[in-house]
Amino acid sequence: MRICIIRTKVCHLSTTTEPYKVVRVPPPRDLLADVDARRVALAGCAGLLLTVPVIAHDSLNGRLAYGWVAVAAGLAVAVVALRNATRPSRRIALLATAVCAAVALSTLVILATTLASPTPNLRCRDDVAAASFGGADQLRAGHDPYNTYDSLNVEQSYGCHNPAVTILRRGRFAGYDSIPPESQVRQAVADAIRDPSRPEVERKLNYPAGTILLGLVGPRAFPPLMAALLVAAVVAVTRQATADRRIAALALTAQAGLLSLVPDGHTDAAVIALLLVAWARPATLLGGLALGLACGTKQTAWFLAPALLATVQARGGPRALLRTTLATVAGFALLNLPFIAMDPAAWIHGVMGPLVDGLFPLGAGLIGLVTAGTVPVSATPVFSGLMLACVATSVLAALRWDRALPGIGALLGAMALFLGPRSLLEYIAGWGALLVCVVATAPRSRQERQKREALPSSTPAAATA
Repeated sequence: MRICIIRTKVCHLSTTTEPYKVVRVPPPRDLLADVDARRVALAGCAGLLLTVPVIAHDSLNGRLAYGWVAVAAGLAVAVVALRNATRPSRRIALLATAVCAAVALSTLVILATTLASPTPNLRCRDDVAAASFGGADQLRAGHDPYNTYDSLNVEQSYGCHNPAVTILRRGRFAGYDSIPPESQVRQAVADAIRDPSRPEVERKLNYPAGTILLGLVGPRAFPPLMAALLVAAVVAVTRQATADRRIAALALTAQAGLLSLVPDGHTDAAVIALLLVAWARPATLLGGLALGLACGTKQTAWFLAPALLATVQARGGPRALLRTTLATVAGFALLNLPFIAMDPAAWIHGVMGPLVDGLFPLGAGLIGLVTAGTVPVSATPVFSGLMLACVATSVLAALRWDRALPGIGALLGAMALFLGPRSLLEYIAGWGALLVCVVATAPRSRQERQKREALPSSTPAAATA
């Protein structure tokens, strides 16, 4: 009698006509028996290194180079974790798992503390939070936010005593090499309040409609909603994991950089949650829909979309690419089409604003060379070129090497945000989680699955006939 061993829902049966008996064998108690699980633990540590500029932001203030060294180390470890051929030793895997377990526990404690002590007057935290809730208030009042939203008027109506603004390289600041001193910014804000035609302050709504719709929940429910979306995404990725789910959940929970996205009033947490779902199932309708919703919420998702579509082409061919592309377009249109229909010009002017409005270079990435004065501000277009080149490289890498390095497109696509002229902390906070996601859910060959499902040599013989 043939014996079919089942550890998962998949069972490879003999092609002979000989009768067989099904024997269920529970997963091994040893978390690291599976070599793929070891790579996921390694990816968890690589993700922590990639997000050191976010996790240790206060400690690295003025010392960005230390964060860059950590990111470089994280990239090296990430490539090792992505390789299908990598076989980490048990000792290294144990160390990586211990690090992930310690950080995961701390992350859960900090998350509970954060939710228990919400930020007072979240609307006034910064101009991005004001846009989330102010745009929603305009919509609730029956207006088109892309026509009626004004950041200064909204912040004044919220009682923000010191309105937070985004300063533009226009008007009196056109020739500045860095963000002006606070005293000059305050003077520009006061002048803009008196004279709305002043060009130095960004006043319009600059985000796709998903940001507005999420803001409808209000400032009190917003942080719990962001936390719930991230938790749901972790659960979804864990359920799709092709390696040991326990290690996948542990490595994802350890990505402490995600904590910074919960209490800030921004929609980056929702974007990362949707991207995790998309990268966990890239060649499905759900994956495409999640990517479309992410792109329809914030522009940062746009930089990962080409790599994901290239990954779909590499894994599923033209038919899968068409399916995912249509689902992506549907997800984007679901959120934005009503606003586009109301006033296409206003929507385009608002959403494309960050690309054309003359923002000052800012961030924790390599653009720090400019903000620190090491490189002149005239070199900013070089960083824009690096960002676009990284996006193009992510597409080529996904098409060429996704079989050997599954998910390489996600790593490089997220890296583009680190290289660009606006590498804000919330833009790179999800880098580590995306890495863990693509390693944990990478497709495994039939041969690899059979090796993982085979009984350990020490396992006694199962039932026989």
